Amino acid sequence: MGASGWDYVVPFEPDPQSALTALCEATFAAGDYWWPYDDRPRPGTIEELLADEWVAEGGTSSIIDCPRIRLGVPEDDAGWLNWHIRGTVIPLSDAELERAVGTTRPTAAHREPLEAQADRARWTGRCTILYGADGQPENWYFWGHSGD
Repeated sequence: MGASGWDYVVPFEPDPQSALTALCEATFAAGDYWWPYDDRPRPGTIEELLADEWVAEGGTSSIIDCPRIRLGVPEDDAGWLNWHIRGTVIPLSDAELERAVGTTRPTAAHREPLEAQADRARWTGRCTILYGADGQPENWYFWGHSGD
């Protein structure tokens, strides 16, 4: 199985880690992740899922593989390389947003250019707030690659 790209849009809440944790839990509850066994029931908790040897090695090909937000990432390219830590989601900086879509307040219409511009290192994700027509935060947008 190769690395899989994934993306999710969830309602905005002020704390990105809370939004990410809720998304991981919802993804698990929906069974929307890779499970390597046809002859075994799915686990009852995320912890049980991640404790499985095959899953620990190969991932779930879902947001469940990246449960932590990493804030304070340097904007320079040299510093960025040190922040690619397996299992993290890194918010786009204002500079990345400006380069990708020409604004620091992207909307749902900007999803594709955001995804195309931002780095897609394996085992990491990216995120940003998507704003509504009224200019207020509406959703979180999470995307990335994981799984082997």
